[in-house]
Amino acid sequence: MLWSPRCLRQGVDHETDGCSHCLLGDIGFMYAIRQILRLKEGALGFWGLPCNSFGFMARSLHQRSNSSPFGCGHHAFVQCGNILITRMVALMMLMVSRQVRWMLEQPDRSAAAICPYLQHLLSFPHVEPHRVFWWGAHLFCC
Repeated sequence: MLWSPRCLRQGVDHETDGCSHCLLGDIGFMYAIRQILRLKEGALGFWGLPCNSFGFMARSLHQRSNSSPFGCGHHAFVQCGNILITRMVALMMLMVSRQVRWMLEQPDRSAAAICPYLQHLLSFPHVEPHRVFWWGAHLFCC
């Protein structure tokens, strides 16, 4: 999902907008590139990866580890997760070059942190990673 300072929210979500916004397909990936190119400096991109492919509770299924960061390729959801994180990192690199800020939402102990492409992005000197922790009850306060 991409956010722009010009309008309150400009979302890209494959569940609401179908295949034209799915990062697994070429059309969705090109659309995401187009949306990032429209963002102004200082805008915010908010990303989320599927928990079934990276979450610690599904570790027995995806089998991601430090020695095997891409997990068990026999499962379709693991293959989709690998494609999504690869394309997401490419889009984040485009955002960094355009001086757009980004956030990646993942639960604590997520296997996304061991992805070599994400680690490479975080090793850039002008990318300052920060971790933010929150408690779920605060999300529902008025």
